[in-house]
Amino acid sequence: MYQRNMVYRVTRLLPWLAALGLGGGLYSPLCAAAAGGAASADTDKIEEIIVTAQRREQSIEDVGTSITAFDGASLQKLALTSITDIAQQVPGLQYQAFSPTITIFNLRGVSQNDFGDHHEAPVAVYTDDVYNASMGAVAGAMYDLDRVEVLRGPQGTLFGRNATGGLIHYISAKPSTDGDNGFVHVSGGQYGDIETEGALNFRLSDDSATRLSFATTKHEGLIHNLVGPDANSENQYAARLQYLLRPNADSQVLLKAYYLGNSNEVSPSYAWNASCNNSPGLLQPGQSCPGSYASLGAFVAPTANPYGTGPGCDQSGYCNPRAFSDPFTQSFDRQGYFSRTVYGLTAHVDWNLGAAKLASVTDYMHLNKRYGEDSDGSPNYQFNFDTRLDFHQFSQELHLSGGDTLQWIAGAYFLDLANVGLQDESVNQTYLGFIEHDQGPQYTLDTRSVALFGQTEWRFAPSWSLITGLRYTRDDKTYSYVLWNPSPGTPLVDAVGVPYVYNSTTFPGLANRTFDLYSGKLELDFKPSRDSLYYASINRGPKGGGWSAPSNTSGSNMASDLFGVIAYKPETLIDYEVGTKHTLMGGRARLNADAFYYDYRNYQAFFLQNFTQIIGNVNATLFGGEVEFSVVPVHGLTVETGVSALSTRIKNVTLPDGSIADREMPNAPKWTVNAVVRYEWPAAGGTWSTEINGKWNASQWLENVNAPVDFQPAYGTVDLHLGYAMRQWELTAWVKNAANKYYRVYNLDLSGLGYNESVYGNPRWVGATFAYHWGKT
Repeated sequence: MYQRNMVYRVTRLLPWLAALGLGGGLYSPLCAAAAGGAASADTDKIEEIIVTAQRREQSIEDVGTSITAFDGASLQKLALTSITDIAQQVPGLQYQAFSPTITIFNLRGVSQNDFGDHHEAPVAVYTDDVYNASMGAVAGAMYDLDRVEVLRGPQGTLFGRNATGGLIHYISAKPSTDGDNGFVHVSGGQYGDIETEGALNFRLSDDSATRLSFATTKHEGLIHNLVGPDANSENQYAARLQYLLRPNADSQVLLKAYYLGNSNEVSPSYAWNASCNNSPGLLQPGQSCPGSYASLGAFVAPTANPYGTGPGCDQSGYCNPRAFSDPFTQSFDRQGYFSRTVYGLTAHVDWNLGAAKLASVTDYMHLNKRYGEDSDGSPNYQFNFDTRLDFHQFSQELHLSGGDTLQWIAGAYFLDLANVGLQDESVNQTYLGFIEHDQGPQYTLDTRSVALFGQTEWRFAPSWSLITGLRYTRDDKTYSYVLWNPSPGTPLVDAVGVPYVYNSTTFPGLANRTFDLYSGKLELDFKPSRDSLYYASINRGPKGGGWSAPSNTSGSNMASDLFGVIAYKPETLIDYEVGTKHTLMGGRARLNADAFYYDYRNYQAFFLQNFTQIIGNVNATLFGGEVEFSVVPVHGLTVETGVSALSTRIKNVTLPDGSIADREMPNAPKWTVNAVVRYEWPAAGGTWSTEINGKWNASQWLENVNAPVDFQPAYGTVDLHLGYAMRQWELTAWVKNAANKYYRVYNLDLSGLGYNESVYGNPRWVGATFAYHWGKT
C-alpha cells in the first residue's frame, strides 16, 4: 500500500513537469522568434558550467542530478558575493545564520535546526573535496572561488557522510602556471561596512605556481541597542595559500593552508516579542498576552519593575511596544561576544596510472570558538547562554577511477572527529520567587568513521546509461556528558541523589555506539541528443545517530527522565526522482526541471522543551520539484529564473500538552520564486550594467511544532546593482534588501518566560564595490 502511494505521488508530478517544458515544446515560439532574427554571437550563449558532481569533470547538463551551479565568471557577473546571495538564486535552498556561530542550510525542507555545537548537518558542506563536519566552521569560505555547486537530494554514494538532503560544495580558484595575475575588490557601505577580497597568483615555473587569497569583513552592529552597545557586528578575516606542483606529466600535487578568524564581535541580539501559550501549549504572539506569567500561561504577579507590568510583558515585567514594528531596535542588558579561529591543511595528490587515475585527499582542521548571548533580549537579567567548543577533524580519502563505456570509481574514506564543548545557562528566576541558577553541560563526542564506496556508469546503448552506486559506512561514536551546577562546578544530582553523568561507565553500551550505514544509487539516463537529457533515479541517504546536549534538566527532577531521551537514532532518506535538462535556442537558453518524493524515516527533528534542546526521531514525507530557466533573449540581456514547489509532513509530533498531530517541516515554504535580470551595454568607453535579483518565499513555519508564533508570512526581497567597467577595473553600486523587508529566518519558543525570540534577515544595506583585475584571470 505504501509503495503504491509513493508511485502515485511521483506520477502526479509528471504532468506538471511536462507542462513546464519536459520536451522543450513550451518555448518553441521563442526559439522560432530567435531563428528569425540575426544570428546570435557566441557571447550571447549561456556559458557551459563544468561540475564535479560525480567526482569527475562533466557539463552540468550531462549529469542526471538536480544541480544549481555558479562558476567564477557567473559569480562575478551576477554580483553573487555571499552565501546569502547564492541562496537567493537556488530553488529549494534556504539559509540561516545567527552570526557565524551556527550556519544552517535547508535543502528541500531537510535541515538540522539544533544550535548544539557538536551536531553534524544533513546537508553536507564540502570545500575542495573535503567534508566540513562542524556547522560552526562553515561561514567564511566564500572568497576567490572557481565555482559553487548545490546538489539537491542524497549524495552519499560518492560524497559520503551526511549528505542526506544534498550538499553545498565550494571549489577554490587554483594556482595557474599561465602567468602572474590577481585581483582586489574593496567594498564600503552602511553600518561602517568595509570588505576586501583578493588573490595573487604567481607562476613559479612551467610546472609550479602559488596562489594567495584573502578576504576581510568589518562592520558595526546591525541591531541598535537603546541601553548599551549595538549588536551583530562583524570582524572577520580569512586567508588561503595554495601551492601547485606537477612533478611529471602523470602526477600533480596541490597543497593548501587556510585560516579563518573572528575577533571582538558583539554577537547578535534576538528580536524580542511578547507571547503566551494557547490550549495545546503552543506559543502565540500578542501584545494582549497577560503580563508576567510562568509556563503554560499561569499568571504570576510581577514584582515592582521599571519596565512595565501590564499586558504584552514577559515574566520580568518588560514590555517592548516597538517589538513588531522595528525588530532592529532592541533593549538588552548584556553585551554578547563571539570569537572563532579555524585553521587547517589540505593535500590533494593525483596520479595518472594509465588505465586508471588515483587520487588522495588529506585534510586536518581545527576550530576554537567562544560565544555568549543575552538570550532574553531585554534590559532585565533573565536568561544568558554561553558556549565553548574545541573541535578537531582529520580525514583521508583514496579513490581510483577510470573507464570509457563503463565509467567507474571506487575508494575508501577515513574520518576522525573530536568535540569538546561546554554550555552555560544562567537563568535569573527571582521574578517568580525562585533563586538564580547557573548550570550547563560539559561534553565530549569522539567519532571514528570508515567507509568503502563504488559507483559505475554503464553506457549500454548509444543514448542510454545505467548508474549504480553503493557505500558502506561504519561510525564508532563515544559520548560523555555531565550537567554541572554551577557551570563548571560539581555535577548536579537528581531528587534521589543520582548525578547527571552520562558516559560509557554509567551507561555502558549507550554512551558508546556503532552505526552501520548504507548509501545507494540507481539511475537510468536517456540522452536522445546532445542538448537533451531525461533521468529517473532512486537514492538512499543515511545519517548516523547521536546524542543531544541538554543545557538543563528539562523540568524533570529525575536523571533517568532526561537520559531516556538524550540519544537519537540514525535517519534514512530515500529519494525517488525524475528530471530533464535541455539546451534550447542554439545555446541561448536552458531549461532544467525535476520532481521528487522523499520517504524520510526517523527524521532527526529539533524540539525546544522548557529551554532544553532535544532531538527526537519522527517520520516524514516530502514531495515537490524545481524548474530553472535561463535565456539570453537579446544581446546583452540575461534572464535567469527558478521555481520550487514543496509539500512536507512530519508525522505524529508530540505537542507541549502531550497531544499528537502532524506538522510541516521548518523553513520549507510551499513555493519559492527566484530571478535575476541583468543588462549590459557599451557606453562612455566602457561597459555599463544594471541588475535586479530577488526571491519570493511563500509562508513557512520556523519550528517543528508549528506554533502560531512560528509562522512566517510570505515575503520577497530584491537587490539592485548598477556598474561600470573599463578595461581592468569596475565600480558597482548596490542595494541589498532594497525594500527593507522585515522577515524572520529563525525562532525559539521560550514560553516559560513569556516571550519568544526571533532572528531576522539583514535590513536594507547600501554600498559600493571597486574591483581591479590584472593579468590573465
